[in-house]
Order: sequence, then structure tokens, then C-alpha cells
Amino acid sequence: MNLIDLIQEASVDDAVTFNDTLNPALWENNQLKLDVRVALLKIAKNFFEFINLPNMQLLDITISGSNASYTYTEHSDIDLHLIADLSGDCSGELMELYTAKKSQWNDMHNVKIKGFDVEVYVQDIENPVVSNGIYSVLDGKWHKEPVKQEADIDDMSVMSRVEFYAKEINAEVKGTSLSNINKLAAKIKDMRKNGLSKTGEFGPENLAFKVLRANGYIDKLWKRKSELEDEQLSLTQEDIGGTIAKWLKDVAQKLETERDKTAAMFHTYHEYTKGNVSKLDMERANKQFRNLLKMVGVVGISALPFSSLAIPVLYKLSKKYNIDIFPSFGDEEIIDEEIVDEVNMMPGA
Repeated sequence: MNLIDLIQEASVDDAVTFNDTLNPALWENNQLKLDVRVALLKIAKNFFEFINLPNMQLLDITISGSNASYTYTEHSDIDLHLIADLSGDCSGELMELYTAKKSQWNDMHNVKIKGFDVEVYVQDIENPVVSNGIYSVLDGKWHKEPVKQEADIDDMSVMSRVEFYAKEINAEVKGTSLSNINKLAAKIKDMRKNGLSKTGEFGPENLAFKVLRANGYIDKLWKRKSELEDEQLSLTQEDIGGTIAKWLKDVAQKLETERDKTAAMFHTYHEYTKGNVSKLDMERANKQFRNLLKMVGVVGISALPFSSLAIPVLYKLSKKYNIDIFPSFGDEEIIDEEIVDEVNMMPGA
């Protein structure tokens, strides 16, 4: 059985249905029900406060798409748009910020009205949506009243796109490349956006997206995207060990390279345990050691007080990971466990 057979036979019919009335759960006499309108205004207010940009020029709050038309299905979202004026030098940056806020808010909330998911967006007044119906929730009236219509749907064109992107999604969700997932998500988004602008709501691109969504492919793609993002943001015990071992090797290499310059520094630490070093000599040695650690990127340890913490930490880590850090000069081991213990107990170092 091929992929297309696995997708519901009535997929296109499920993705777009031509109904005789607006969604009765939301509308009454072609007007948004009062309880629905109040709920949507509350959601818009919550999202607006979440954005938390006092200079945002909010012009309107609208709903559009299938649930503002006669083509709703059980899978249709309520597309709630906050219309804003994004004109100005930073319009691109603002749109990116609003898009990020939208994704964050939608991820944090699972809001439904009469069983239909609510998706919140910020829409630039200069970029109107393509929709058969647009209703102002803020003003309680239609900006564009929907009309009943039939469409000559090219099923073959729709399903060829569905089959192509379903295969792409199935392949990428099995992989581990977040970059590939992001590219595919952007590709699907651009397909739908360009299709809406060229062939409208009933064009093959938009309908292909709806079929993919109705069959769970879009959710599958976004779920895998979130999993890979979580993996990249997480740190395992193996990652920590590998990072520490690399740091230690870098420190050892730098100390060996700077052997002649660091001999006096380590001799200072050695003599310090016997009380034979002045405060000025210790300050010079600590500064030299701190700069050396910074040069190899060991910033956290380089910030520790010297030498009462840094040397014991490095010494114990070197023993744990079996990496010799501190050089020997002749038969004398400059830093050994006895010295580390003495340094660690001495106050004010």
C-alpha cells in the first residue's frame, strides 16, 4: 500500500467543506454570538498584555478563515488576528518579535471555544489576509461578509502536493537535523502563503496544507521540531564530561607551552604553603594564572578566588579525568595532593 492510500480517501472533502450556514457553534443570524465575542476579546486582551509593548498601535481585532466563512470543518481553527500598524524603520524586526510572541503564547495555552482551537496572530494592517470572510470582533460587524460559493477543486493537484510533503515530513521526522526540519516547515509555509495570494483559499496549495493538517502531518512536523530544539538546549552528563576533559587538555597544553613562564608562578604557589611568599608575589601569580585560564576559555574557573579554590578544583578534576595538568620540573612535582590540601585549608588566599 503506498502513502496516498494511507491518507483518508475523503481527505480533500474533509479539509474543505461547503456548508449552507456559518458555524452554528459560533454564529447566530450571521452575527458572532455574544458569549463567543466576549471570550475572543478576553483572549485578545490576554495576548496583548503578554506581548507587553506599550507602543503597539492596535487598530482592530478580527477573525477570518474557514470559521468566518462557509468552509469550516471540525479541524478548523478560529484565526484571531490583532491588527496593528507596523509601519516604520523597524517593521521587520517588530513582525519577527510578534511572530515569536505568537508562537510562545500558542505553545503556552490550549484555548478552545466551543471545541475549536484558537490561534492568535499579530497582523500588519498593510498585509491583509486572503479570506472569504473577515469579521471585526472589536466592533461587532463584518468588514467582508462571506458569500456561499462552490469551487472547481483540482483533486489531483492537491493530492500530488500532499503526497510529496507527506513523504518529506515522514523522512525528516525520522532524522536528527533541526536545520532540515526548519527548512521544510518554511517551505510548507511559503507554499501555502504563495498559493493563497495566487489561487486563493481553494487553490491546491492551501488545500494541500489543510489535508496535511487534517491527517496529522503538520502536528508531527512541529512535534519533532520541538523535540530537536529541546535536545539542543539540553546538556547531558556525557556532554559535561566531554567539555571538562577538553578544558583540562587545553589547560595542560597551554601550561606546557608556557612552561618557562609558568615555572615561577607554580614555584610561588609551592612556597606559599610554607608561608614564604609575599602578598604581592601571590597577586602576581594569581593574575598570571587567571589570564592563562581565560586564554583557553575556562572562564568559570578563572573567576574563582586564587588560589584557595582554583588550584584544588583543577587538581581534583585532572585526577578524575586522568589528565595531567600541572607540569613537573626535574623530579619535583610542583602541585601535588599534599600542597592542594594545604592551599585549600589556608584562609584568605
